[in-house]
Amino acid sequence: MSNAERQRKFRLRRDADEAKRREYLQKSKLKYKKYLIEGRRKRIKDMTEREKRSMRKIWRNQKRVTKERLKALNNQQSTPSLASGI
Repeated sequence: MSNAERQRKFRLRRDADEAKRREYLQKSKLKYKKYLIEGRRKRIKDMTEREKRSMRKIWRNQKRVTKERLKALNNQQSTPSLASGI
């Protein structure tokens, strides 16, 4: 079993139980707020113009890569293989 499969299985198991999912989301929110207070995370409104440009560039690149990956996955699933037609 690959790490991706193991991780997917863990997330499905965690999200299957509504109480565990709520607890996980609550912990995530608290962690984010703690990081804001500590200064390990910044809101976009608190960043300098240079930091904003840099962050938005990172977000654009991440979005582009994600869209390309999804597009490739959809093309792979939708195109019939040559062996099935024979």
